[in-house]
Amino acid sequence: MKLWEIDQRIEQILHETQDEMGVLSDQAANELNELGMKQEEKILNCGLVLMGHMTEAKAIKDIAKQMLARAKQHENKAEWLRGYMESHAPSDPKFEIKDPRVVVKWTKSKRVDAEILIESVDGMDSPDFDQIDPRFVKTKTIKTIDKAGARKLMLKGEFITGLVMRESQALKVVVGPKVKDDE
Repeated sequence: MKLWEIDQRIEQILHETQDEMGVLSDQAANELNELGMKQEEKILNCGLVLMGHMTEAKAIKDIAKQMLARAKQHENKAEWLRGYMESHAPSDPKFEIKDPRVVVKWTKSKRVDAEILIESVDGMDSPDFDQIDPRFVKTKTIKTIDKAGARKLMLKGEFITGLVMRESQALKVVVGPKVKDDE
């Protein structure tokens, strides 16, 4: 098989053995094992295909970031326009403008706001929770492990209850080494 045929066959195996989320089944490994080539050559070619997928994933993520930035721009414009309209529309509760494309009118609703505010560290006003009936104060707690901090102490020999340091090995795949011309 030629190099492009190998890459094409690997891609075909990946495509045929994935679910709708791109998760591969055990069948993928079986079919790759059946490809007629040396193990090192197979790993090299899988590495080349892997690099293609990583490049594609990065490009898609970059586009997604750009699209999110564009969406934020549109949201900002929409919010500014809403504020403009609210400050310029007559405050009459019966005010209404109808058009086949849009309807603009006032609606009434009831919302709950904190009566007593305090300035927080970031300069924004936030509710003074000590002044609010505790039945209506929710507390959210998120627990995570400080793995970086624990790792530093454990490398110095400290024992930390409930945590263990394990040796692991990761296969690193990088774009090929740069070849220098010997002149």
